[in-house]
Amino acid sequence: MAYAVKPKGNAVPFKQELNQTSKTLDKELSEEYILSYLYYENGIIKYNGKSKVYYMEQSPSLTNGKRSEYYGQQQTKASYSFFLTRMDFLRIAEAMMKDYQDQTCVGQYLKAAQVQSKRWYKYRPNEDFAKWWLHNYAKRYGAQFYFDFHRMGGRNIMAASGYNSQNMMIDLDNSRIVVTNSASSAWDQRTYILNVIRDGELPK
Repeated sequence: MAYAVKPKGNAVPFKQELNQTSKTLDKELSEEYILSYLYYENGIIKYNGKSKVYYMEQSPSLTNGKRSEYYGQQQTKASYSFFLTRMDFLRIAEAMMKDYQDQTCVGQYLKAAQVQSKRWYKYRPNEDFAKWWLHNYAKRYGAQFYFDFHRMGGRNIMAASGYNSQNMMIDLDNSRIVVTNSASSAWDQRTYILNVIRDGELPK
């Protein structure tokens, strides 16, 4: 059963699109391109050069256990939600850190995202409610990552934040990683993430 994964608009080969997109990271790399590349690199899909469409030989569940309404059809939508364990989060963070430090292709992309990041309008570290969300302490945002954190100026630190405080914060200079998984966001992000990255010490 063929299942097509195409980026929005006119479908083009991923590497060609990546080259075009990397010049304008302020537009952010579409999740569909990342998904297509992930599938392609892992042999789940094959690229049909004639029609410029990525075809999946099988249809793994990527919609939180629910079958997509597009299941088994050629279509242009794909979910970028994945089931990840807490160790998966840590492995991803470690891979990103090493790529950044070694300046691989992925590392260069992350560096470019950092350089081209924009001022984050939700930077508000002194508000009473700030402690509940990691993004309140970031001064800059780009390519779906947060940079330039409160009281950590001049350091290469990046973070990602998801639903229910699924957080990932990486100190790219000192090789420190904090990953949190939670059923609720009602806990102090400073104590368990920001201070740990800043000071290099676990909370007592």
